[in-house]
Amino acid sequence: MERMMEDLEIPLSVFSDSKSAISIVKNPVQHDRIKHVRIDRSFIKGEIEKGGIDLSYVPTTDQVADVFTKAMASPRFEALIGKLRTSCIYSTT
Repeated sequence: MERMMEDLEIPLSVFSDSKSAISIVKNPVQHDRIKHVRIDRSFIKGEIEKGGIDLSYVPTTDQVADVFTKAMASPRFEALIGKLRTSCIYSTT
């Protein structure tokens, strides 16, 4: 995985709606409750410090990935689909 980051040579943008996850990665204090993610945290923190990963907060209401994983009301679904800039392949236009 580390080799892939070097090959890309561009920062990877990660958008998370979890303020807790972002603070765990950015906070240098080791938390006792997250021992099971220590290796992943170290890798991600190292990549953030090197500039390989840009970790940003996105509110849950704007999390575009939810369109693939959650049931939601039609207005929110339409708004998120619009952000993906997709088009209907069955449209006559």
